[in-house]
Amino acid sequence: MGQDCSTACSQCNKQSEIKTQQEDSITNGTAALYQENNEAPQQKETNSQYKHTKQQSNENYKDRDTNNQYSNEKNSNIYKIPSYKQINENNESQKQITTEQQQQQPQQQQILEQKELSLQNTQENKNVKESSQKYFNSVEDVLQQQQKQQTQIIQSDENKKKERRPPYQFKSGAIYDGEWFGNYREGQGIQTWPDGARYEGEWKDNKAEGKGKFWHVDGDIFEGEWKDDKANGYGVYIHVNGAKYDGYWKDDLQEGHGIETWADGSKYEGYYKEGKKQGKGTYTWSDQSKYVGDWVENRISGYGVYTWLDGRQYEGEWLNNNMHGKGFYTWKDGRKYEGDYQYDKKHGYGKYTWADGRQYEGQWAYGKYFYILFFNYQFIYRQNGKGIYSIPEGSVKTGLWEDGKRIKWIDDEQIQQKN
Repeated sequence: MGQDCSTACSQCNKQSEIKTQQEDSITNGTAALYQENNEAPQQKETNSQYKHTKQQSNENYKDRDTNNQYSNEKNSNIYKIPSYKQINENNESQKQITTEQQQQQPQQQQILEQKELSLQNTQENKNVKESSQKYFNSVEDVLQQQQKQQTQIIQSDENKKKERRPPYQFKSGAIYDGEWFGNYREGQGIQTWPDGARYEGEWKDNKAEGKGKFWHVDGDIFEGEWKDDKANGYGVYIHVNGAKYDGYWKDDLQEGHGIETWADGSKYEGYYKEGKKQGKGTYTWSDQSKYVGDWVENRISGYGVYTWLDGRQYEGEWLNNNMHGKGFYTWKDGRKYEGDYQYDKKHGYGKYTWADGRQYEGQWAYGKYFYILFFNYQFIYRQNGKGIYSIPEGSVKTGLWEDGKRIKWIDDEQIQQKN
């Protein structure tokens, strides 16, 4: 029994020595492999297992080759040195893994950049939101402050009262005598200028506003409504020469409906725009001639009716105070013309009818070819061109005229009786 224990201890010591040598050999081999392949081996905790499973009896140990025994153990293959083929396979596998990692790096980099950009945008949006909130808060603060100041001003103004002060002379020489509201002319007041002009009426914020009367230096007078130092609204303007305008104004100019009269008895009633007759209006001259119709910038233009004192009348189109276009002209004795006009003259196609029923229908030439001379209401007619001449009995002639003289009849049969 004692021999068995001694033998067993000797066997254990020898086994431990062999194990140490084998581990040194394996360690040196793995270190060389690591240096060659730049790859660290997979280390596993098998020493404890090995110690518990490799204890054998003395007899069995003597009969066995320790090297073979070590190589045949279950877990001894973990520490085998790989062959050259395995090393090459490991190298290829490592290269493939490295290539895949390199291919994945751009994608990973892109993903990282997108994440960073998303985080940056999130931060920027947060900053913008915070800035916007600060801005809106500041705007609200400003508005509240302004409202507060306005309220204070209103309260301060309410505490003020209009007061009448002694006459005040400005640097320009103008003198104001009237009511004040703080430092502003407001209320009733009179102001005179060094040149003699004078305003008497209502004021607001240092300006003529409300009802007031103004005397111009040349003697003209305006009395009516004012705003911003100008005639605005209804008012009457009287010229020193006797002319008068009674109507509406806008910024010192006639605007809207008004009535204008002159010293000679002429009168216009109608509409104005920017100080000029514009739109529908009626003008009556001192001799009682009258025009009723359209106006454009103080001129007769458009459609209208003009009636003379002697009974003549023209109804039709006008341009710049001239009969121009289609029109119908009648005389008191029954004569009439219907046709084209150009600058107050018959021009183009028209039909002229005499009082006794005779007619001329055809082309009329402006100025040179047809004209009417007025002399004691006697008329001289001159025709030119082709025309049709008819008489009350029903006879019709077609002929040619030159300077008012008939050259010939076009028809061989000079008179055709109408059925």
